[in-house]
Amino acid sequence: MATASIVVTGVIAALLPVAPLAADVAFIDSQGREWRKLDGTIGRTWLAVAGACPTDGVTPCTGALGSLVVDGYVWATRQQVQEMLAEFSAAVVSQPCVSGADVSTAADSILFHFGGFPVFDSIVMASGLTATSGSGALPSSYAYAPSVQTDSEFLGGSLICTTTAVPKSYADSSQGIWLFRPPQCRADLDGDGAVGGSDLGMLLAAWGPCTGTPCGRDLDADGAVGGGDLGVLLAAWGACR
Repeated sequence: MATASIVVTGVIAALLPVAPLAADVAFIDSQGREWRKLDGTIGRTWLAVAGACPTDGVTPCTGALGSLVVDGYVWATRQQVQEMLAEFSAAVVSQPCVSGADVSTAADSILFHFGGFPVFDSIVMASGLTATSGSGALPSSYAYAPSVQTDSEFLGGSLICTTTAVPKSYADSSQGIWLFRPPQCRADLDGDGAVGGSDLGMLLAAWGPCTGTPCGRDLDADGAVGGGDLGVLLAAWGACR
């Protein structure tokens, strides 16, 4: 019976078109949050983002920022971004701003996933707006925009910093927005706002060991698309909450 099930699944997968991984997915963290790439979200101010996205790190955004559709995404807080970046470099847990050759590999990996922007000779960097406003010594007219930098010629110039802040009215070509989709929305593989037959077809088409980076169909992050992922999808069936 088990062999027959595998054969049937393989036949279904072979008949379905293989959909490419979502182009804007950068990284799926250990909490199941699906993070969006930074390089498609640049050029917006904090004030503009706040018009479409709540700042609590929980409530999804609605609508669009010009051509950038943000429906279903959550605008991350500085703490959420720090938690995610700690999966690349644990040092940022105790030291929110770390630099030097020791973090060069982690910084390279972050920019590989999220997208980086050449800013000067061998330097590549990216930053992203968070929903967290300044408080205490940082004026409320500022917001945190964690940044990452690498330098291919001077490894000591590498940087991962969650304490970077910018004025809320500031926009830049190397500054994006830290956005993620919560776990219950990850099963919406076709991005239509609901989990249904189309998403099931896309998951079955990717059945087996993961070969893509990131593996957007691996909903349970075990390195393969299989029964666990099917269970996640079926549990989320219906409107994406």
